[in-house]
Amino acid sequence: MAWVYLCLLLLLRFTVKCYADGDIAGSGGLNGTSQEPKKLYLLSLLPYPPSQPSFGPYIFPGAQIAAEIINSRSDILKGYDLELIQGASGCSKEQDSLLSFVKEVFHSGKRIAGIIGPFCSDSAAFLSPLLNHKNIALVNIYLTAAPVLENGTRYPYTFGTSPSVDTLVTAAVELMRKNQWNYVVGLYNSRQRFFNWMYDSFEARLSKELNYQIVSSVPVVSFQEAINFIRSFNRRIIFLMVDQEETRRIVCFAWHEGIAYPKIQWIVFGMRTNEFRRSVQAGEYNCSGEQLIHALNNSFLIYFNQIDDNAGTDLISNPDFYQRYSTKVNKLESNPMRNISKSDIVYNLALANFDAVLSMALALNNSIPALRGLNLSLEDYGYGNTEGTKAIAESILDLDFASVSG
Repeated sequence: MAWVYLCLLLLLRFTVKCYADGDIAGSGGLNGTSQEPKKLYLLSLLPYPPSQPSFGPYIFPGAQIAAEIINSRSDILKGYDLELIQGASGCSKEQDSLLSFVKEVFHSGKRIAGIIGPFCSDSAAFLSPLLNHKNIALVNIYLTAAPVLENGTRYPYTFGTSPSVDTLVTAAVELMRKNQWNYVVGLYNSRQRFFNWMYDSFEARLSKELNYQIVSSVPVVSFQEAINFIRSFNRRIIFLMVDQEETRRIVCFAWHEGIAYPKIQWIVFGMRTNEFRRSVQAGEYNCSGEQLIHALNNSFLIYFNQIDDNAGTDLISNPDFYQRYSTKVNKLESNPMRNISKSDIVYNLALANFDAVLSMALALNNSIPALRGLNLSLEDYGYGNTEGTKAIAESILDLDFASVSG
């Protein structure tokens, strides 16, 4: 994809000046004298169908709730109306995020003040180098646990609302220590950066612990490879680092083959119990949700838990958020995931999305004095304005508020 980056950067050389001069269609009215609130646009990048996973419709309501609350208040972005633009980031095709970015930032005629997302690790790692390039320089707040993006020197305008995968790895090492497991197997999805990062972090951490080691690491590129390995291995403890659907299929198939506790003990990263309560087809076998739960007997699930009913900002409490969120989700035209519980991963991500939009709005609000010192206003700010972006990024670093996710 190097040619894509090259073409985009060449495009930037010829477009950034006309953008600054207000030559893009639709930008002339931003500095008018109307008393109507001035529009501020945030581009939301989430995975939508046919991408897999396609959680976008269930994560976006978190951003909507944040924007609605912000626009109803007079103490945050007074005189502005925050509007969200939906863009598809994809997961398996990283370039989807780039196409949405180019479409909305360069061709929509709207000044994008910041990027919320992408959600998937591959898309975030693909797009963030461009967002941090001096010719673009836009703040983005991503929703994935991507450790590579935590490098503040390399990505000064990139911030996250999800914990790092290192948090999961720390829990895994503590689990090994508590149960006195000296030898384990790591089964991970080599097709997705997130699981590669997770495995690399796990392996690096264990290499420092002389009493613990991974005796076999298996980069899975197909379901059949995973099953062939499980049939042949002679170790009982398997750390499973693959996506949710693949995890359900592997556990289902192994259970039907008689490979379950005490023959095997799964340690699953990133999934909650209720996410196994869905039927799945695994090769010639089918499993109901109840059978999957039974197959997980005596296994361990390691995941982020951001739910706290006592959490919330002075804008909204967690219970109130859940009520508004449920109302929005249940109105979706196509909704196979009705009655989402508070323990669902998509609900956690919706909370993180709320916090991301609120963080961006507060940072934009707090950066107004600094932008004024640069002879800029928020409605004048756009891509390629490095000094303005630095001011907004510094405002994010100075934020201190209670998040709705806890």
